[in-house]
Amino acid sequence: MSLGIGARAFAQWLPGIRRNDTIEGVRRLIGLLALSVFLVATALVGPVANAAAPIWTLQDAAVARQLAVPPAAMANPSSPTGQPEWLAQDEAYRGYLDSKLALANNKAKVSAKLTKIVRAGKLGAASSIRVIDVATGQVVYDRKPGKARTVASNTKILTAITALERLGTQRTFQTTIRRSGKSATVYFVSGGDPRMTNTKLKSLARQTATAMKQKTGGAPKKVTVRLDDTIFSGPAKHKTWRKGGYNLATIQPIRGTARVEVRSADSAKSAATVFTKYLGKALGKATKAEYKGKRKAPKSASVTGSVQSETTEALVRRMLTNSDNQVAEVLHRHVALAAGYKGTFAGGVKATAKTLRKLGVSLAGLSQVDGSGLSPRNRMTTAFLTRTLRAAANPDELPLRTILYTANSLPLAGRTGTLWSGYGRFSSSESKCAAGLIVAKTGTLDYEIALSGYTVGGDGRLKAFSILVNGVKGAKRTAARKAMDAAAAAVSGGCTR
Repeated sequence: MSLGIGARAFAQWLPGIRRNDTIEGVRRLIGLLALSVFLVATALVGPVANAAAPIWTLQDAAVARQLAVPPAAMANPSSPTGQPEWLAQDEAYRGYLDSKLALANNKAKVSAKLTKIVRAGKLGAASSIRVIDVATGQVVYDRKPGKARTVASNTKILTAITALERLGTQRTFQTTIRRSGKSATVYFVSGGDPRMTNTKLKSLARQTATAMKQKTGGAPKKVTVRLDDTIFSGPAKHKTWRKGGYNLATIQPIRGTARVEVRSADSAKSAATVFTKYLGKALGKATKAEYKGKRKAPKSASVTGSVQSETTEALVRRMLTNSDNQVAEVLHRHVALAAGYKGTFAGGVKATAKTLRKLGVSLAGLSQVDGSGLSPRNRMTTAFLTRTLRAAANPDELPLRTILYTANSLPLAGRTGTLWSGYGRFSSSESKCAAGLIVAKTGTLDYEIALSGYTVGGDGRLKAFSILVNGVKGAKRTAARKAMDAAAAAVSGGCTR
Protein backbone atom coordinates (compact mmCIF):
# COMPACT_ATOMS: atom_id res chain seq x y z
CA MET A 1 0.00 0.00 0.00
CA SER A 2 1.34 3.42 -0.94
CA LEU A 3 0.33 6.88 0.17
CA GLY A 4 2.55 8.52 -2.43
CA ILE A 5 -0.15 10.43 -4.26
CA GLY A 6 -1.45 11.84 -0.99
CA ALA A 7 2.04 13.03 -0.06
CA ARG A 8 2.54 14.75 -3.43
CA ALA A 9 -0.87 16.36 -3.16
CA PHE A 10 0.01 17.66 0.29
CA ALA A 11 3.24 19.16 -1.05
CA GLN A 12 1.31 20.87 -3.84
CA TRP A 13 -0.98 22.59 -1.37
CA LEU A 14 1.85 24.23 0.57
CA PRO A 15 2.57 26.92 -2.07
CA GLY A 16 -1.12 27.79 -1.99
CA ILE A 17 -0.88 28.34 1.73
CA ARG A 18 1.99 30.75 1.23
CA ARG A 19 0.12 32.62 -1.51
CA ASN A 20 -3.01 33.19 0.53
CA ASP A 21 -3.51 35.19 3.70
CA THR A 22 -2.52 33.54 6.97
CA ILE A 23 -6.00 32.66 8.19
CA GLU A 24 -7.06 31.03 4.93
CA GLY A 25 -3.73 29.27 4.76
CA VAL A 26 -4.16 27.78 8.19
CA ARG A 27 -7.73 26.71 7.35
CA ARG A 28 -6.54 24.95 4.22
CA LEU A 29 -3.73 23.25 6.11
CA ILE A 30 -6.04 22.05 8.87
CA GLY A 31 -8.55 20.80 6.31
CA LEU A 32 -5.90 18.92 4.40
CA LEU A 33 -4.49 17.38 7.55
CA ALA A 34 -7.98 16.18 8.48
CA LEU A 35 -8.41 14.76 5.00
CA SER A 36 -5.04 13.02 5.23
CA VAL A 37 -6.06 11.38 8.51
CA PHE A 38 -9.29 10.20 6.87
CA LEU A 39 -7.42 8.75 3.91
CA VAL A 40 -4.91 6.93 6.07
CA ALA A 41 -7.67 5.54 8.28
CA THR A 42 -9.60 4.38 5.24
CA ALA A 43 -6.52 2.77 3.74
CA LEU A 44 -5.78 0.89 6.96
CA VAL A 45 -9.24 -0.66 6.93
CA GLY A 46 -7.98 -2.88 4.15
CA PRO A 47 -10.72 -3.30 1.55
CA VAL A 48 -10.29 0.23 0.19
CA ALA A 49 -6.54 0.66 0.25
CA ASN A 50 -6.62 2.66 -2.98
CA ALA A 51 -8.72 5.29 -1.19
CA ALA A 52 -5.37 6.63 -0.01
CA ALA A 53 -5.08 8.22 -3.46
CA PRO A 54 -7.11 11.44 -3.28
CA ILE A 55 -8.43 11.44 -6.81
CA TRP A 56 -9.85 14.95 -6.36
CA THR A 57 -6.38 16.53 -6.49
CA LEU A 58 -6.44 16.52 -10.27
CA GLN A 59 -3.21 18.55 -10.50
CA ASP A 60 -1.28 15.51 -9.29
CA ALA A 61 0.61 13.95 -12.21
CA ALA A 62 -0.18 10.42 -11.10
CA VAL A 63 -3.87 11.23 -10.91
CA ALA A 64 -3.78 12.96 -14.29
CA ARG A 65 -2.74 9.64 -15.81
CA GLN A 66 -6.07 8.21 -14.72
CA LEU A 67 -7.99 10.46 -17.09
CA ALA A 68 -9.82 8.79 -19.93
CA VAL A 69 -7.64 10.06 -22.80
CA PRO A 70 -3.87 9.50 -22.82
CA PRO A 71 -1.44 12.26 -23.82
CA ALA A 72 -1.05 12.62 -27.59
CA ALA A 73 2.51 11.30 -27.49
CA MET A 74 1.24 8.14 -25.86
CA ALA A 75 -1.69 7.74 -28.21
CA ASN A 76 0.55 8.17 -31.27
CA PRO A 77 3.87 6.44 -30.57
CA SER A 78 6.75 7.50 -32.80
CA SER A 79 8.39 4.08 -32.82
CA PRO A 80 9.57 3.22 -36.39
CA THR A 81 8.19 -0.26 -35.97
CA GLY A 82 4.96 0.87 -34.44
CA GLN A 83 5.34 -1.87 -31.85
CA PRO A 84 3.96 -1.10 -28.36
CA GLU A 85 6.58 -3.12 -26.42
CA TRP A 86 8.63 -0.08 -25.50
CA LEU A 87 5.49 1.74 -24.38
CA ALA A 88 4.64 -1.05 -21.99
CA GLN A 89 7.83 -0.21 -20.13
CA ASP A 90 6.97 3.48 -19.87
CA GLU A 91 5.77 4.20 -16.37
CA ALA A 92 3.32 6.90 -17.36
CA TYR A 93 1.69 4.87 -20.10
CA ARG A 94 1.61 1.77 -17.94
CA GLY A 95 -0.13 3.82 -15.25
CA TYR A 96 -2.64 4.99 -17.84
CA LEU A 97 -3.34 1.44 -19.02
CA ASP A 98 -3.67 0.17 -15.45
CA SER A 99 -6.09 2.99 -14.68
CA LYS A 100 -8.27 2.25 -17.71
CA LEU A 101 -8.31 -1.43 -16.83
CA ALA A 102 -9.24 -0.64 -13.21
CA LEU A 103 -12.02 1.65 -14.38
CA ALA A 104 -13.40 -0.96 -16.75
CA ASN A 105 -13.20 -3.78 -14.19
CA ASN A 106 -14.83 -1.66 -11.50
CA LYS A 107 -17.60 -0.56 -13.86
CA ALA A 108 -18.37 -4.16 -14.75
CA LYS A 109 -18.49 -5.26 -11.09
CA VAL A 110 -20.64 -2.32 -9.99
CA SER A 111 -23.01 -2.75 -12.94
CA ALA A 112 -23.46 -6.45 -12.23
CA LYS A 113 -24.26 -5.85 -8.55
CA LEU A 114 -26.63 -2.96 -9.18
CA THR A 115 -28.41 -4.83 -11.95
CA LYS A 116 -29.01 -7.71 -9.53
CA ILE A 117 -30.38 -5.34 -6.87
CA VAL A 118 -32.69 -3.62 -9.35
CA ARG A 119 -33.99 -6.94 -10.70
CA ALA A 120 -34.82 -8.05 -7.16
CA GLY A 121 -37.58 -5.45 -7.33
CA LYS A 122 -37.36 -3.98 -3.84
CA LEU A 123 -36.47 -0.51 -5.13
CA GLY A 124 -39.74 -0.50 -7.02
CA ALA A 125 -40.56 0.55 -10.56
CA ALA A 126 -40.33 4.28 -9.81
CA SER A 127 -36.61 4.27 -9.07
CA SER A 128 -33.57 5.81 -10.70
CA ILE A 129 -29.82 5.37 -10.19
CA ARG A 130 -26.75 7.02 -11.61
CA VAL A 131 -23.11 6.46 -10.61
CA ILE A 132 -20.27 8.52 -12.07
CA ASP A 133 -16.51 8.76 -11.76
CA VAL A 134 -15.95 12.20 -10.27
CA ALA A 135 -12.64 12.97 -11.96
CA THR A 136 -13.75 12.15 -15.50
CA GLY A 137 -17.53 12.41 -15.30
CA GLN A 138 -17.70 8.95 -16.89
CA VAL A 139 -20.96 7.12 -16.17
CA VAL A 140 -20.40 3.89 -14.26
CA TYR A 141 -24.04 2.81 -14.03
CA ASP A 142 -27.38 4.20 -15.18
CA ARG A 143 -31.02 3.44 -14.57
CA LYS A 144 -33.56 5.99 -15.80
CA PRO A 145 -31.18 8.93 -15.19
CA GLY A 146 -33.41 11.37 -17.08
CA LYS A 147 -36.60 10.71 -15.11
CA ALA A 148 -37.34 13.52 -12.64
CA ARG A 149 -38.48 12.28 -9.24
CA THR A 150 -39.30 13.78 -5.85
CA VAL A 151 -35.99 14.01 -3.99
CA ALA A 152 -37.10 15.03 -0.47
CA SER A 153 -34.15 16.25 1.61
CA ASN A 154 -31.64 15.72 -1.20
CA THR A 155 -32.77 19.29 -1.96
CA LYS A 156 -30.55 20.33 0.95
CA ILE A 157 -27.50 19.52 -1.18
CA LEU A 158 -28.46 22.48 -3.37
CA THR A 159 -29.12 24.67 -0.33
CA ALA A 160 -25.70 23.78 1.09
CA ILE A 161 -23.88 24.61 -2.14
CA THR A 162 -25.73 27.89 -2.58
CA ALA A 163 -25.27 28.99 1.03
CA LEU A 164 -21.53 28.29 1.05
CA GLU A 165 -21.00 29.96 -2.33
CA ARG A 166 -23.20 33.01 -1.70
CA LEU A 167 -22.55 33.63 1.98
CA GLY A 168 -19.09 32.16 2.51
CA THR A 169 -18.17 29.77 5.28
CA GLN A 170 -17.73 32.30 8.10
CA ARG A 171 -20.80 34.49 7.67
CA THR A 172 -22.92 34.93 10.79
CA PHE A 173 -26.35 36.52 11.27
CA GLN A 174 -26.81 39.21 13.90
CA THR A 175 -29.83 39.60 16.14
CA THR A 176 -29.98 43.09 17.66
CA ILE A 177 -31.87 45.11 20.23
CA ARG A 178 -32.41 48.73 19.15
CA ARG A 179 -33.55 51.86 20.93
CA SER A 180 -34.05 55.51 19.97
CA GLY A 181 -32.43 57.87 22.46
CA LYS A 182 -33.89 57.50 25.96
CA SER A 183 -37.10 55.92 24.72
CA ALA A 184 -38.78 53.38 26.97
CA THR A 185 -39.39 51.19 23.91
CA VAL A 186 -36.81 48.73 22.61
CA TYR A 187 -37.00 46.67 19.44
CA PHE A 188 -36.06 43.02 19.13
CA VAL A 189 -34.78 42.90 15.52
CA SER A 190 -34.59 39.43 13.98
CA GLY A 191 -31.44 38.83 11.95
CA GLY A 192 -32.19 35.36 10.64
CA ASP A 193 -30.68 33.19 13.37
CA PRO A 194 -32.24 29.70 13.00
CA ARG A 195 -30.79 28.53 16.33
CA MET A 196 -31.50 31.17 18.94
CA THR A 197 -30.72 29.92 22.45
CA ASN A 198 -31.83 31.08 25.89
CA THR A 199 -28.20 31.93 26.60
CA LYS A 200 -28.19 34.38 23.71
CA LEU A 201 -31.50 35.89 24.83
CA LYS A 202 -30.12 36.41 28.34
CA SER A 203 -27.03 38.07 26.86
CA LEU A 204 -29.22 40.45 24.85
CA ALA A 205 -31.19 41.30 27.99
CA ARG A 206 -28.05 41.99 30.06
CA GLN A 207 -26.49 44.14 27.33
CA THR A 208 -29.72 46.14 26.89
CA ALA A 209 -30.26 46.61 30.61
CA THR A 210 -26.71 47.92 31.02
CA ALA A 211 -27.13 50.33 28.09
CA MET A 212 -30.47 51.63 29.38
CA LYS A 213 -29.12 52.23 32.87
CA GLN A 214 -26.11 54.08 31.51
CA LYS A 215 -28.28 56.23 29.25
CA THR A 216 -30.83 57.29 31.88
CA GLY A 217 -28.75 57.03 35.03
CA GLY A 218 -30.80 54.13 36.35
CA ALA A 219 -33.42 51.55 35.47
CA PRO A 220 -36.68 52.88 33.98
CA LYS A 221 -39.98 52.12 35.70
CA LYS A 222 -41.43 50.67 32.54
CA VAL A 223 -40.04 49.30 29.25
CA THR A 224 -41.91 48.12 26.19
CA VAL A 225 -40.55 45.50 23.79
CA ARG A 226 -41.55 45.42 20.14
CA LEU A 227 -40.64 42.77 17.57
CA ASP A 228 -39.19 43.69 14.17
CA ASP A 229 -39.35 40.45 12.19
CA THR A 230 -39.26 41.95 8.70
CA ILE A 231 -36.01 40.38 7.47
CA PHE A 232 -37.91 37.70 5.53
CA SER A 233 -41.16 37.99 3.62
CA GLY A 234 -43.77 35.88 1.86
CA PRO A 235 -45.55 32.76 3.15
CA ALA A 236 -44.10 31.15 6.28
CA LYS A 237 -44.98 27.68 4.97
CA HIS A 238 -45.06 26.50 1.37
CA LYS A 239 -48.50 25.81 -0.04
CA THR A 240 -47.35 22.47 -1.48
CA TRP A 241 -46.16 21.05 1.84
CA ARG A 242 -48.23 18.04 2.81
CA LYS A 243 -50.32 17.65 5.95
CA GLY A 244 -51.19 21.31 6.06
CA GLY A 245 -47.58 22.32 6.32
CA TYR A 246 -46.40 19.59 8.71
CA ASN A 247 -46.27 19.77 12.51
CA LEU A 248 -43.89 21.88 14.56
CA ALA A 249 -41.61 18.90 15.17
CA THR A 250 -40.92 18.75 11.43
CA ILE A 251 -40.64 22.48 10.83
CA GLN A 252 -41.85 25.72 12.37
CA PRO A 253 -43.31 28.44 10.16
CA ILE A 254 -40.32 30.35 8.78
CA ARG A 255 -39.54 33.45 10.84
CA GLY A 256 -36.50 35.67 11.25
CA THR A 257 -35.67 33.99 14.57
CA ALA A 258 -36.08 30.34 15.52
CA ARG A 259 -35.46 29.07 19.04
CA VAL A 260 -33.52 25.91 19.87
CA GLU A 261 -35.23 25.01 23.13
CA VAL A 262 -38.86 25.61 22.13
CA ARG A 263 -40.86 25.11 18.94
CA SER A 264 -43.62 27.60 18.22
CA ALA A 265 -46.01 28.67 15.49
CA ASP A 266 -44.33 32.09 15.74
CA SER A 267 -40.78 31.45 16.88
CA ALA A 268 -39.72 35.09 16.57
CA LYS A 269 -42.56 36.21 18.84
CA SER A 270 -41.60 33.45 21.27
CA ALA A 271 -38.00 34.68 21.33
CA ALA A 272 -39.03 38.32 21.83
CA THR A 273 -41.39 37.33 24.66
CA VAL A 274 -38.68 35.39 26.48
CA PHE A 275 -36.24 38.26 25.93
CA THR A 276 -38.78 40.59 27.56
CA LYS A 277 -38.88 38.39 30.66
CA TYR A 278 -35.09 38.30 30.89
CA LEU A 279 -34.87 42.07 30.35
CA GLY A 280 -37.27 42.70 33.22
CA LYS A 281 -35.10 40.58 35.52
CA ALA A 282 -31.91 42.30 34.34
CA LEU A 283 -33.37 45.77 34.99
CA GLY A 284 -34.60 44.87 38.47
CA LYS A 285 -37.85 44.48 40.39
CA ALA A 286 -38.70 48.18 40.08
CA THR A 287 -39.05 47.87 36.29
CA LYS A 288 -42.03 46.41 34.46
CA ALA A 289 -41.10 44.95 31.09
CA GLU A 290 -43.92 44.23 28.66
CA TYR A 291 -44.07 42.75 25.14
CA LYS A 292 -46.49 44.64 22.91
CA GLY A 293 -46.40 43.02 19.51
CA LYS A 294 -44.71 43.64 16.17
CA ARG A 295 -43.49 46.94 14.76
CA LYS A 296 -40.60 47.84 12.49
CA ALA A 297 -37.71 49.52 14.30
CA PRO A 298 -37.09 53.19 13.44
CA LYS A 299 -34.10 53.77 11.17
CA SER A 300 -32.70 56.14 13.79
CA ALA A 301 -32.67 53.47 16.51
CA SER A 302 -29.21 52.50 17.74
CA VAL A 303 -28.01 49.08 18.84
CA THR A 304 -28.07 48.38 22.56
CA GLY A 305 -27.32 44.65 22.34
CA SER A 306 -26.39 42.04 19.79
CA VAL A 307 -25.62 38.33 19.42
CA GLN A 308 -24.37 36.29 16.47
CA SER A 309 -25.59 33.06 14.98
CA GLU A 310 -23.34 30.10 14.26
CA THR A 311 -21.28 30.41 11.07
CA THR A 312 -22.69 29.39 7.71
CA GLU A 313 -20.29 26.45 7.70
CA ALA A 314 -21.55 25.21 11.07
CA LEU A 315 -25.17 25.65 10.02
CA VAL A 316 -24.59 23.80 6.74
CA ARG A 317 -22.94 20.93 8.59
CA ARG A 318 -25.90 20.65 10.93
CA MET A 319 -28.36 20.87 8.06
CA LEU A 320 -26.65 18.06 6.15
CA THR A 321 -25.86 15.78 9.10
CA ASN A 322 -29.22 16.03 10.87
CA SER A 323 -31.35 17.06 7.87
CA ASP A 324 -32.45 20.15 9.78
CA ASN A 325 -35.43 21.63 7.92
CA GLN A 326 -35.50 24.87 9.91
CA VAL A 327 -31.87 25.69 9.16
CA ALA A 328 -32.38 24.78 5.51
CA GLU A 329 -35.29 27.16 4.96
CA VAL A 330 -33.63 30.03 6.82
CA LEU A 331 -30.43 29.61 4.79
CA HIS A 332 -32.60 29.44 1.66
CA ARG A 333 -33.89 32.93 2.46
CA HIS A 334 -30.49 34.30 3.37
CA VAL A 335 -29.07 33.30 -0.02
CA ALA A 336 -32.06 34.98 -1.67
CA LEU A 337 -31.22 38.24 0.07
CA ALA A 338 -27.52 37.87 -0.71
CA ALA A 339 -28.33 37.41 -4.40
CA GLY A 340 -30.51 40.53 -4.47
CA TYR A 341 -33.91 38.82 -4.27
CA LYS A 342 -36.65 38.96 -1.64
CA GLY A 343 -36.25 36.61 1.32
CA THR A 344 -38.93 34.21 0.14
CA PHE A 345 -39.23 30.64 -1.15
CA ALA A 346 -39.17 31.93 -4.73
CA GLY A 347 -36.21 34.20 -4.03
CA GLY A 348 -34.21 31.28 -2.70
CA VAL A 349 -35.01 29.17 -5.76
CA LYS A 350 -33.80 31.97 -8.06
CA ALA A 351 -30.58 32.36 -6.04
CA THR A 352 -29.96 28.61 -6.17
CA ALA A 353 -30.39 28.47 -9.94
CA LYS A 354 -28.11 31.47 -10.40
CA THR A 355 -25.42 29.91 -8.21
CA LEU A 356 -25.53 26.53 -9.94
CA ARG A 357 -25.22 28.19 -13.36
CA LYS A 358 -22.19 30.10 -12.10
CA LEU A 359 -20.62 26.77 -11.11
CA GLY A 360 -21.26 25.44 -14.60
CA VAL A 361 -24.02 23.01 -13.60
CA SER A 362 -26.72 22.51 -16.21
CA LEU A 363 -30.19 22.93 -14.70
CA ALA A 364 -31.72 20.29 -16.96
CA GLY A 365 -33.67 17.89 -14.78
CA LEU A 366 -34.24 20.36 -11.92
CA SER A 367 -37.53 21.63 -10.52
CA GLN A 368 -37.27 23.27 -7.08
CA VAL A 369 -39.75 25.13 -4.87
CA ASP A 370 -38.16 25.26 -1.38
CA GLY A 371 -34.84 24.85 0.43
CA SER A 372 -35.58 21.90 2.72
CA GLY A 373 -37.11 19.37 0.35
CA LEU A 374 -40.39 19.13 2.28
CA SER A 375 -42.38 19.79 -0.87
CA PRO A 376 -43.02 16.85 -3.21
CA ARG A 377 -42.65 19.43 -6.00
CA ASN A 378 -38.88 19.35 -5.58
CA ARG A 379 -38.14 17.02 -8.48
CA MET A 380 -34.75 16.18 -9.93
CA THR A 381 -33.05 13.56 -12.06
CA THR A 382 -30.13 11.43 -10.95
CA ALA A 383 -28.24 12.91 -13.91
CA PHE A 384 -28.71 16.40 -12.45
CA LEU A 385 -27.82 15.37 -8.90
CA THR A 386 -24.59 13.61 -9.87
CA ARG A 387 -23.60 16.63 -12.01
CA THR A 388 -24.17 18.79 -8.96
CA LEU A 389 -22.20 16.47 -6.68
CA ARG A 390 -19.33 16.50 -9.15
CA ALA A 391 -19.28 20.31 -9.10
CA ALA A 392 -19.33 20.29 -5.28
CA ALA A 393 -16.29 17.99 -5.25
CA ASN A 394 -14.13 20.50 -7.14
CA PRO A 395 -11.34 21.39 -4.67
CA ASP A 396 -10.82 24.73 -6.41
CA GLU A 397 -14.20 25.90 -5.08
CA LEU A 398 -12.87 26.72 -1.62
CA PRO A 399 -16.21 27.36 0.14
CA LEU A 400 -17.62 24.04 -1.05
CA ARG A 401 -14.91 21.99 0.67
CA THR A 402 -17.17 21.94 3.73
CA ILE A 403 -19.45 19.45 1.97
CA LEU A 404 -16.96 16.69 1.10
CA TYR A 405 -13.57 17.55 2.55
CA THR A 406 -14.41 18.19 6.20
CA ALA A 407 -15.64 15.84 8.91
CA ASN A 408 -19.17 15.95 10.34
CA SER A 409 -20.88 17.33 7.27
CA LEU A 410 -22.57 14.76 5.04
CA PRO A 411 -23.72 11.80 7.16
CA LEU A 412 -21.25 8.90 7.30
CA ALA A 413 -22.80 5.53 6.46
CA GLY A 414 -23.70 3.56 9.59
CA ARG A 415 -21.96 6.09 11.81
CA THR A 416 -23.42 9.61 11.97
CA GLY A 417 -26.50 11.74 11.46
CA THR A 418 -29.39 10.35 9.46
CA LEU A 419 -27.23 7.42 8.30
CA TRP A 420 -26.60 6.17 11.85
CA SER A 421 -27.01 2.41 12.17
CA GLY A 422 -29.48 3.02 15.01
CA TYR A 423 -31.88 4.21 12.33
CA GLY A 424 -31.35 0.93 10.51
CA ARG A 425 -28.95 2.39 7.95
CA PHE A 426 -26.10 0.31 6.53
CA SER A 427 -26.69 -2.39 9.11
CA SER A 428 -27.85 -5.28 6.89
CA SER A 429 -25.62 -8.08 5.65
CA GLU A 430 -25.67 -6.52 2.15
CA SER A 431 -24.69 -3.00 3.20
CA LYS A 432 -22.73 -3.06 6.47
CA CYS A 433 -19.52 -3.67 4.49
CA ALA A 434 -19.78 0.00 3.45
CA ALA A 435 -20.24 1.38 6.97
CA GLY A 436 -17.80 4.26 7.42
CA LEU A 437 -16.96 4.31 3.69
CA ILE A 438 -19.80 6.40 2.23
CA VAL A 439 -20.90 9.98 2.86
CA ALA A 440 -24.33 10.86 1.54
CA LYS A 441 -27.45 12.97 2.02
CA THR A 442 -30.63 11.13 2.86
CA GLY A 443 -34.14 12.08 1.87
CA THR A 444 -37.47 10.89 3.27
CA LEU A 445 -41.06 11.94 2.67
CA ASP A 446 -44.32 10.00 2.95
CA TYR A 447 -43.83 8.00 -0.25
CA GLU A 448 -40.34 9.00 -1.40
CA ILE A 449 -36.78 8.24 -0.32
CA ALA A 450 -33.42 9.31 -1.70
CA LEU A 451 -29.70 8.87 -1.14
CA SER A 452 -27.02 10.86 -2.97
CA GLY A 453 -23.35 11.19 -2.10
CA TYR A 454 -19.81 9.93 -2.50
CA THR A 455 -17.64 6.89 -1.96
CA VAL A 456 -14.30 5.54 -3.18
CA GLY A 457 -14.79 2.70 -5.63
CA GLY A 458 -12.90 -0.56 -5.94
CA ASP A 459 -10.60 1.16 -8.45
CA GLY A 460 -9.49 3.67 -5.81
CA ARG A 461 -11.32 6.54 -7.49
CA LEU A 462 -13.91 8.90 -6.05
CA LYS A 463 -17.47 8.14 -7.19
CA ALA A 464 -20.63 10.19 -6.94
CA PHE A 465 -23.99 8.45 -6.91
CA SER A 466 -27.67 9.27 -6.67
CA ILE A 467 -30.48 6.82 -5.90
CA LEU A 468 -34.10 8.04 -6.00
CA VAL A 469 -37.15 5.95 -5.14
CA ASN A 470 -40.76 7.17 -5.35
CA GLY A 471 -44.14 5.56 -4.77
CA VAL A 472 -43.30 3.45 -1.71
CA LYS A 473 -44.79 3.43 1.79
CA GLY A 474 -44.92 1.33 4.92
CA ALA A 475 -43.10 -2.00 4.73
CA LYS A 476 -42.28 -1.43 1.07
CA ARG A 477 -40.53 1.81 1.93
CA THR A 478 -38.48 0.04 4.60
CA ALA A 479 -37.49 -2.68 2.14
CA ALA A 480 -36.64 -0.08 -0.49
CA ARG A 481 -34.42 1.76 1.97
CA LYS A 482 -32.45 -1.41 2.71
CA ALA A 483 -32.08 -2.05 -1.01
CA MET A 484 -30.97 1.55 -1.46
CA ASP A 485 -28.22 1.09 1.13
CA ALA A 486 -27.18 -2.12 -0.58
CA ALA A 487 -27.03 -0.29 -3.92
CA ALA A 488 -24.79 2.42 -2.47
CA ALA A 489 -22.63 -0.27 -0.87
CA ALA A 490 -22.22 -1.91 -4.28
CA VAL A 491 -20.48 1.26 -5.48
CA SER A 492 -18.08 1.34 -2.52
CA GLY A 493 -14.67 -0.27 -2.79
CA GLY A 494 -15.27 -1.88 0.58
CA CYS A 495 -17.92 -4.11 -0.99
CA THR A 496 -16.81 -4.66 -4.59
CA ARG A 497 -13.42 -6.32 -4.24
